[in-house]
Amino acid sequence: MEPFFFGESEKRLYGVFHEADPARQRGRAVLMLYPVGQEYMRIHRAYRRLADSLAQSGFDVLRFDYACTGDSWGQFESASIADFVTSAVTAYDELKALSPASGIDVVSLRLGTAVARQLVSKRTLRSLVLWEPKENDVDFLTELHNDILRKGTNRANFLDADGTLHYNGYHYNTDLQAELQHSGWTSFQCSQASAVYLISTAPVSSFSGFRENLNDDEGLLIEQIDGPDDWTFVDSVGGLFLPEPSLAAITRWICA
Repeated sequence: MEPFFFGESEKRLYGVFHEADPARQRGRAVLMLYPVGQEYMRIHRAYRRLADSLAQSGFDVLRFDYACTGDSWGQFESASIADFVTSAVTAYDELKALSPASGIDVVSLRLGTAVARQLVSKRTLRSLVLWEPKENDVDFLTELHNDILRKGTNRANFLDADGTLHYNGYHYNTDLQAELQHSGWTSFQCSQASAVYLISTAPVSSFSGFRENLNDDEGLLIEQIDGPDDWTFVDSVGGLFLPEPSLAAITRWICA
């Protein structure tokens, strides 16, 4: 496991490269796209475990922080989906330079699936994992809004007078919210990746609209899997999120 910085000198991105076990090298690599906000913090251990598992199975793996998140340049208050997509393209190119792999698979989670959808139009993917996506990107924001309405506002969770959404210490600016309001899956084609695996704790039937919104669904597999789904939960000690069944299913599918 090798942590490093890459990208433009004034806009450095932080990444961690997990080199494949040489004895099991498959000639493939995996790029991992994080969710954002508190979800990034909670899933960090699980993403590292998944990266380790894939590397042990013969895949070169790159985890990285988008611009304005984690240890990369910028502040989340000024984040945009466009910045995230640009970061993903830069990370894809870096992984291509680091690895002799002939093809790159992408694992994306929650808001990371919105980044993945745009990445496929800019770079060639061997396959794509969509872990807990939403039919419409704005549904991520709706979920946060509803959680605030259900629990009530406090110092960490509230909507500012200028429209900024404050949630668990992260500030979702109005421009980022507008980007999510006007993006969805209607322009996505499964053929842009040779195989697409959608995995969720929600029933398969709940993604009927998702399938209908696609221009095609060739190569699409949707699977429901049991596991925790409390993405908005935060406790006093910063409890982590470790959905073992989902990690095992993703590893199994990529390795197949």
